Amino acid sequence: MRAADKTIYRLFAFACVHLAVMIGCSAQPSIGNGLENNGTENLQEGNKPTEEEYGMEIKALLELLEDTSAPASDRAAAAYELGKLGNKAVVKRMANLLPGDWDVVTLEIVIAFGKIGSREALPVLIEMRDTKRLWMPGRMKAAIEWAIGRIQKASTP
Repeated sequence: MRAADKTIYRLFAFACVHLAVMIGCSAQPSIGNGLENNGTENLQEGNKPTEEEYGMEIKALLELLEDTSAPASDRAAAAYELGKLGNKAVVKRMANLLPGDWDVVTLEIVIAFGKIGSREALPVLIEMRDTKRLWMPGRMKAAIEWAIGRIQKASTP
């Protein structure tokens, strides 16, 4: 990919994320803020287009999320938007970013996994849950448990 293309993708992702924030979307949803019912339609198999069908939007959001030099708030907003889109094609690339720094970006990726509902996210989520960290933020632990439970519930017949 040419440098000019990367710049265009980043600008597009930045615009998408900030437009979502301007119209009232939060880059930091809380666990107790309706997540139980948010994105239920994403859990049905095959109802979302592939990454190619979303085209530039998903690619730009993934690139922003993977850019460790970008501000954490922008990366978290990109993860939030990817969760809202609900495309299972992004799970593998997002999983490669975990466990991360256990910050707001990590939290948003975990929540996005719960919204997307793909079993492909389970190994990394279970590994994070079972880690022997001296300290884990309470919201993070709750988000991990929520995402695991939601994915398991969605994948049972």
